[in-house]
Parts: sequence; C-alpha cells; structure tokens
Amino acid sequence: DIRYTLFDRLPKSPLNTPVLLVRIDEETEDHLNARANDITRRQYAQAVMNLAKAGASVIAFDVIFSRPKDPIQDKAFAAAIRQAGNVVLARYIGQKGHRVPLQLVRDVELSEAMINVELEQDRCLRSMPLVALDFSGEEPEPVLAMSFELSRLFSASQGEQELDLSHAGHIGLGSLRIPNPDGRMRIRFFGPPGTFPRMSFWRALTGELDPNSVRNKIVIIGPSTPGLHDYYCTPYLHKKAAALKLGDDEQETKVRGALMDGFEIHANAVQTILERRFIVRSKDQWGVVPAILIVQGLMGTWLLIQSKRGSVVTTLFKWVFYVGIGVTGLILLWRYDYWLDITPMYLLLGAQHTAAVSYQRLME
Repeated sequence: DIRYTLFDRLPKSPLNTPVLLVRIDEETEDHLNARANDITRRQYAQAVMNLAKAGASVIAFDVIFSRPKDPIQDKAFAAAIRQAGNVVLARYIGQKGHRVPLQLVRDVELSEAMINVELEQDRCLRSMPLVALDFSGEEPEPVLAMSFELSRLFSASQGEQELDLSHAGHIGLGSLRIPNPDGRMRIRFFGPPGTFPRMSFWRALTGELDPNSVRNKIVIIGPSTPGLHDYYCTPYLHKKAAALKLGDDEQETKVRGALMDGFEIHANAVQTILERRFIVRSKDQWGVVPAILIVQGLMGTWLLIQSKRGSVVTTLFKWVFYVGIGVTGLILLWRYDYWLDITPMYLLLGAQHTAAVSYQRLME
C-alpha cells in the first residue's frame, strides 16, 4: 500500500494494455432508460455481435447468466455467442454451491472462468486465486480464474497453451511460471480506478464505437453501478478516499468512489500475467528472511558493541540502517516488484540498539 501511495505521484507513460473494459454504468442506465439489472439478453446479444464485428480478440462477461429469462431472448443470446465464437462466461465456485451459466449458453461458449475473489483481514483485495476445483462431477475439474483464462486464451497464438498445476509454489502456462503462494497470485495494480481504457456498455449495444479501440482487445464486460455492489477495497483506497471526501455527510459516496470495480481488478490481474510483473515476497522464499536477519544481526551487533556510545560510527550506522532499509524496500517494490519484509529488520535493529546501549552502560 505504501508503494502505491508514494510512487503513483511519479510521472509515467499511459498504460499499454490489450484490455478494454465495457462498463454497465450509470451512463448506460441513462441512455437505455433502464436499470442495469433490467438489461435484456437480446441487448447483451447485440453488444456481443457488435464487439465481435469490431474485431475483439476475446469477449468476457463478469456477469453470471445462471437463470433463464425470456426463452426467445435467451436463444438470441446463445446464437450471438455461437456466432462470435470467442465469448468467455463467468461462473462462481463456493462452499455452499456453484453458480454456472445456463446450459443453453454453456453449449456455445468458448470457455468458462471463475470470478471468485478472496478478501484479506482488512477487507481489501490484493491477491486472487487462479485455480479452483469443481467437485460437482465424477472427477474434480480445475476451473481457471477469469484473469488466468483470458491470459491463456490471448497468449494461445504464442504457443503458451500447456497448463501445469503440478507445483505447489507456482502455476505453469507454457514457459510462464506464475508465483502462487498460498494458492493466490498477488495482483500488481497498475493504477487507481479508471486506469484501464473503458467504454460505456450502451456504445457496444448501439454500435457507436471506434473499431480501432476494440480490435484485437480482451474485452471485459462488467457492472459499474453502485446498485450492483461489485466493487472492492484496493491498495488505492485510503489515498483516493481522502481525495474524494467532500463533506462529513458524504461518507458513503466517498468510499464508493474510492473502491475499484470487480472487473477492473480482473483487468489488473490480466495485465500482471501478460507483463509477467509478479510481486514476489521475501517471506515466500525459503531462508531469505532468516539469512538477512542473521547477517544484519551479526554485523550490527558487532559494530554497535565495538563503537563507543554517541560516536560518529554508531550514529552513522543507525541512520544508514534506519533509512536504508526503508528506501531499499521501496525501490525493490517499485522497480522489481519484490516485496522485502522490512518489519522484522526494523524490530531487530531496535533490539540491537537497546541491547548495545545496555551493554555499553554495563561496561562503563
């Protein structure tokens, strides 16, 4: 979170991404004079046909079509999916049950992907499961996350199609190795909400779109209205919330504006995989943190004990370590996406200083 707060202010070039977000937003509700929940299957079908005609590489829905509605419109939606040939539908895998698309559209989809998310203890989302097992059949079947499935399909032209789930610490996709500690991939967020190219759904529906903005893109269609409640806390929450606060009576509006839509989080995960910008944490690499602490402990304790209390060497050592540890951690995160666990280093440094001062006073 500190990295996103500090380094987001630095100048950076526009994001080069193959992902386009098609938002079912308030602008769409205004143009259609209907709520997002009331968008018909025929309208979804028309949007799919227009996006496919514009040359979208893959069209994915962050919406689960699990219930039948008007039979004629359901058939029209299925026909559009069949004609496009590149539509990925969403499903949810839960402990209390699964939600899967209608069989009518499952028969014609390109593939399915899960849209599960797992929040951390502070209710923020920083990582995402890439694979889950579906036990509803006779044999357990792996189901890929939306971001992983879209990356796999988009990279298929490069030959990266073989999936390797045999390792506990990472997932393989061809030559690609995705760190997967604790069964989740840490998402490398590329910016606050609104970073990825976006288009309002009504434009896809009416065909009022620029084909150049759609051609060869991974198009993700998802909800972006407050009433659908598909938004989550991200590392950008606190900074953006402070910036968006307009008054004491607008807490709800402030928080809603700071949260990120679920399908934009999927977009960040897709970009993480395609750019191979995986966040690796030192504690997940066996022996790295203990080795650093041992070296720091031996060197620091010797220098502090050998130096006289209040000497230039002691003072310089303390400041170099206090400042250097923090700066090194930030640079590693910013430039190399490496999460160095600095908390135990600071705790050890404080313990060393206390022990060294106590020793020197005892010797005096």
